[in-house]
Amino acid sequence: LLTPSWGGKSARRKTPGSRSQRGTTEEQEDGPSKRFRRDGLPPNYTDLPLHKMAHEALSFTDGDARKELCANMVLCGGGSLLRGLERRLAAEVAEIVPATHRCKVLAPKPAERRAAAWIGGSILSSLGSFQQLWLSRAEYDEFGATLACRQRFP
Repeated sequence: LLTPSWGGKSARRKTPGSRSQRGTTEEQEDGPSKRFRRDGLPPNYTDLPLHKMAHEALSFTDGDARKELCANMVLCGGGSLLRGLERRLAAEVAEIVPATHRCKVLAPKPAERRAAAWIGGSILSSLGSFQQLWLSRAEYDEFGATLACRQRFP
């Protein structure tokens, strides 16, 4: 099996499940590349690879803010801990955005990235304005998630 090469390293031949010199399996080493290809992923995943999702999200923003947002993309969560993901995402997005946009991907320290979603959720849930949007069990049972969300986010 030929593993994809990126970051200037040449591809090498491996057998599935074999271990490299670092003691990792081929599947572990190929993890970041799967974020940029969609083959072999479950059907409930989005059809877009990671860099195209980022580009699509940027395209939905106001033109004035787009350039600044492109220069300040932030990676968080456990999936962002894959080796080389920050560098690869920046390179892939830079290829598809206009040359006038400086593309920079920021990634906090691994310990912070691992818990960033929980920390952000904690901060958001403690805001008084967000507490007004909470959905009670009774509302959920009566209206369902879709209708209740439409009432809060018209």
